[in-house]
Amino acid sequence: MDSLESRFGNGDFDSSVIAKSPSDLEQRLEMISNRLTQLESAFVRFQNFQNSKRSTRKQYSPYFDDSHLQSQLQSMSEENLARRLGVDTATLTKERTTSSPEDFLRWCRSRDPGRLGWQYNSQLNLYHPVN
Repeated sequence: MDSLESRFGNGDFDSSVIAKSPSDLEQRLEMISNRLTQLESAFVRFQNFQNSKRSTRKQYSPYFDDSHLQSQLQSMSEENLARRLGVDTATLTKERTTSSPEDFLRWCRSRDPGRLGWQYNSQLNLYHPVN
């Protein structure tokens, strides 16, 4: 594009590039328009591919496998789990007492940074991770 602009700006015209009639010019403009549409489409597909690669790489990075961290997670007190889930202890207690165990597990997974579910053990007064 720059070379065409510079050639036209300098008045340096190649007679083979200049259209001989208005219909020739219309045909050439149509060809250029079609090619630009193809290039735009290819560019959008490339951007989408790059974006999907980037988000996939974040989720499934082979360089950082956190599965060993999940298996090392210990039971947590109410205060620590509330902090992990980004809520206060009253909210955590309310969700646990008003929801079914399955719903509480789903609720925990939706808030947990590692997408873990948590179950409450009333005998120990602790929450245990569930994969």
